[in-house]
Amino acid sequence: MIRAFIIIFFIIFSTNILAEEPEYSYSLNENLIEYGWKIKSSSNLVGTERSAVEVITLSKNGWILKCSLNYYPEEFYQKCWIP
Repeated sequence: MIRAFIIIFFIIFSTNILAEEPEYSYSLNENLIEYGWKIKSSSNLVGTERSAVEVITLSKNGWILKCSLNYYPEEFYQKCWIP
């Protein structure tokens, strides 16, 4: 009985550990629209005359995804990653 419980517990626990990383891209919009991520929080826009940075935290199925939005006078860069 105890042996069966241990085996069942191990299977359930190992399934969560071995869960594959969800799909994502470097684009905030793609992550929201195509991959189903949801916004969890957003930082205040922090910057100077030359640039500003905003960090958006997304979540999906217990995973966290950080997206950095970098604003420059004539350019915009974004990158998302799982920490």
